[in-house]
Amino acid sequence: MMSKGIWLFVGHISFGLAMLGLVLPILPTTPFLNLSDSAYRKGSYKGYTWLIQHPRWGSIIQAYLETKKIDKRTFNVALTLIWFSSALSIKMIESFEIRGFIMSASLLLSAYLYTLIRK
Repeated sequence: MMSKGIWLFVGHISFGLAMLGLVLPILPTTPFLNLSDSAYRKGSYKGYTWLIQHPRWGSIIQAYLETKKIDKRTFNVALTLIWFSSALSIKMIESFEIRGFIMSASLLLSAYLYTLIRK
């Protein structure tokens, strides 16, 4: 069994990775936010409360946990960020293979997010 300190550390790291995922094309945000939620729940009530009451992320996390869906606005923002950061990365990278990987990952992530839209 992991200690509360380790869970808190995992929560901080996963939240940091989620924030990086906002600007890096390959790093997904939602799974890391979900991991942060779980880790904070096990390691720090204060951290968990902060996360689910966060003015920007709290409602998105709560809605996802309740329904396993995202709203269209969240989808549109995520898609815009994915493709903006992917285009920027592709422009800066010369390797054809890495460009292909970024495109493939972006397409797969976009398709996955599409399946999560609340209709």
